[in-house]
Parts: sequence; C-alpha cells; structure tokens
Amino acid sequence: MEENYQKDLIKFLTKHARELYHELLALRVTGYIAEQNGFPFQSTLKNARQSPDVKTRTDHYFASFEEALANIDAEDQEKALQAFLEKWKPEGEPN
Repeated sequence: MEENYQKDLIKFLTKHARELYHELLALRVTGYIAEQNGFPFQSTLKNARQSPDVKTRTDHYFASFEEALANIDAEDQEKALQAFLEKWKPEGEPN
C-alpha cells in the first residue's frame, strides 16, 4: 500500500514540476522577446520579485503545505513515541 502512495506522490510531483517548468520556460522566452523589443522585462521582473505583495501571496499559497508538513511531523513523532512506549521495558525499582 505504501509503495503505491509513494509512486502516486512521485507522479503527482513530476506532473506539477513539468507544468511549472513549462510555464517558467514560456515566461523566459516571453521576457527575452520583450527585452528585444524595448520592454524593460528584467527590471520589471526584479521589482516584482522584491514586492512585499508578491511575497505575501506566495506565503499565503504555501501556508497550507507548511501546515500539512508540520502535522505530518507531529504525527510521526506521536507514532515514534507510541512505538517507543510499546517496546519500553522499565528496569529497576519504581519511583
């Protein structure tokens, strides 16, 4: 079951990485053409990268992913603690 989950995850990530790469490449070509025709694409892009509004939107978009990762970490820690407690055999006198 876990192997299928991993395979599905890799397929999902590959699909979206391919789409993102394709979009990025298209934007680079557009930027090159714009620069060749006198539009200040690079400086406009630099300004957008430094924009607090762009950062805020990016942070907002990825917040749910970061929350999911934190939950997975917490879940893994809980499982690890549970496994430890199940295997733990205390020695010595009780306190």
